[in-house]
Order: sequence, then C-alpha cells, then structure tokens
Amino acid sequence: MARLFGYNYAKEGPGVDPNEPPKGPIATFFIVLGRKFWKIITVNLMYIIGNLPMLVISFFATGFLFIGWLFPNFTPELIRQVLSFSEGSVQGMNSEELEQAMATLFLYLNVVISFTLTGMGWIVVGPSQAGLTYIMRNYAREEHAFLWMDFRDTFKENWKQSTVHSLLSLLMVFLIMFSAYFYRFHMPGGTFSFILQGMLLVVALIATSMQLYAYQMMITIDLPMKGVWKNSLLFSVFRLPFNLIIVILELVILAVIPMLLLIYLQPGPLIVFFYYLFFAFGVNLLMVNTFTNRQIMRFIITPMKEREAEEAAALLEEDYDDEYDDEYEQDDEYEDDEYEDEEYEGEAAGESSESDSARYEPGNRPIPAH
Repeated sequence: MARLFGYNYAKEGPGVDPNEPPKGPIATFFIVLGRKFWKIITVNLMYIIGNLPMLVISFFATGFLFIGWLFPNFTPELIRQVLSFSEGSVQGMNSEELEQAMATLFLYLNVVISFTLTGMGWIVVGPSQAGLTYIMRNYAREEHAFLWMDFRDTFKENWKQSTVHSLLSLLMVFLIMFSAYFYRFHMPGGTFSFILQGMLLVVALIATSMQLYAYQMMITIDLPMKGVWKNSLLFSVFRLPFNLIIVILELVILAVIPMLLLIYLQPGPLIVFFYYLFFAFGVNLLMVNTFTNRQIMRFIITPMKEREAEEAAALLEEDYDDEYDDEYEQDDEYEDDEYEDEEYEGEAAGESSESDSARYEPGNRPIPAH
C-alpha cells in the first residue's frame, strides 16, 4: 500500500533546506500566489462582502463627484476617441444610440473607478480592511493564518483605529476631488493654477502611498494613531520611487486591465464581473502586503529586535558583573574571616601552650599523697 502507481508515498520528502537563501519579493509573491491561490480567492470574496457598503458609496461618489466634477464635458467625440470608433460610425449613430453608448461608457468608468478606489484602500470599511490585511501579511511572511478566526480577532482588536483611518481617508478623497475640480474650472489659467494642480497631484500620490502602509502598521506595531500616520508618511516619502511602482501596478490590476476587457472584448462585462469577484482585490492585497511587509521588517522590526537584543545583552552583562562583584566581595569576606579565625586560633594555641608549660614545670607538679 505504501507504493501507489509506482511512487512511495511513505518516503520522506526533501523538506526545506535551512541554508536556502531568502527569496526576493517578486519570487515570494508568485510562490504564495500559487500556493494559496484558492485561499486568495476566498479573501477576495471576503473583501467584497466586508466592503460592500463602501463599494456602494464609492459607486455613487464616483458618479457624482469624480466624473461629474472632473469630466463635465462628456461628449460623443470623447466616446469616439475612447472606443476607437471611426468618424463615420459616430456620425451614423442616431441620438438614442449615442446616448446609450455614452451611458454605457459612463457606467464602465463608474464601476472601474469606484472599485479601484476601494481596492486601493481609499473607500473601505476600516476593520474589515485590517482583518484582511492581517491574513495577507501572514501569507506574505509565508506564515499560517486562520481565515475566519484571525479576521474576526483582528477586526475586534483594531476596529477603533481602522474606523478612524477609513473615515479620514474618505474625507481625503472628497477634498482631493473638490480641490481638483476647483483648481481646474474655477481658477484663472496660468502658472499659479498649474503649480497648485501639481502640488495637489504630489499630495494625492503621497496620500495614496500612505494607504499602502497604514493598515499593516496598525496590526503589526502597537502605536497610537498619530504614530501610524507619522510612520506611514515617512515611508511614503523616503520610499517614494518604490511606492510609485506599487501604485502603478495597483492601477494596472484594478483599473487598466478591467477597462481594456470592457472595451475590446465582446463579453467584457461578464469577464470583468468574475475578474473583480474572484481575482483583482485578493491579488492586489497580496502584492501590497508583500511589499510593505518587507519595508516594515527592514526599517522597523529588524532594528527594533536588534536594539532589544543589544539591551538584553547589556543588561545580562551588567547582571553578570554585579553577580561577580558580589561573589568577589563574599570571597574577600570569607578570606578575612578565615584569616581572623587563624589569628584567633594562633593566639589561643599560644595561651594554651603557656598554661601547659606552667602547669607541668617540675616545681609546680603536685606532691602525691601518702
């Protein structure tokens, strides 16, 4: 029975080589993606269910604020350019067909942008995001995680901080959209307006980079909310080139691929539906946490452990020195006691010898009785 189809399943496998060099982030990402594929699909479903209220809010906010404010001139000419229609095909459309095409493209943009904002952590249910981040962080570390139990425990432990952060993120989205709308349409064109729009773009990029770190910082390190934001800001600035790469990959996974599928494939909406339902959010969350886990481990966890080890070694050495000093003092006291005992014994022996000599002198011996 040990051999089945010519293979001995009772034989031990090669195991894990303890001398194997650590894998890079790209290799780790694809190894974990292949090993945990079905669990990542489960996490993707949990992501949608956990953030369902915010997905609805994001959908309506995108329609009224993002597209309505930033793209008010939503014309058939824009549809022709985006959908690569020829000039004649647009001219051959009647008003109902143009209106239908415009409504369809509007819906596509609305869905993609709203799902992108939720996938990038801008419009989410904070405690749910914290719980899923814990699971993906453990996967990125190649550690085990219990899907429902760890999600529930992390949800309860971090609900206050994560709720505050998610609400402030929602407010930040509104402020960025309103500022972009105001600088574009309600300020006179010129150098000053261009500078303000450039500064707003920089702020949006830094704030987006902060979203990469905030939730994993909450669940990994015991920090107040100010500490979470401070560390996230430092990471977003000092690791900006790498953060931009991750943000671009996020946009590719959450926005570019779905939009191309919607435009150029005939069953595009159905494919995109299953793409978001089973794949996009989970893969994106794994990628983000694989990256941020390495940054936090490198710049916070590892130095902290090294510092704690140095402090423990210094404390142990101090305790050893104190113990050695105590033993040395005890040895000195013991030697002093021995020396005093020897002197006392010597003096006693001298007195005893004097008394004995006086007692047994011939002149002092007693006369026996007759």
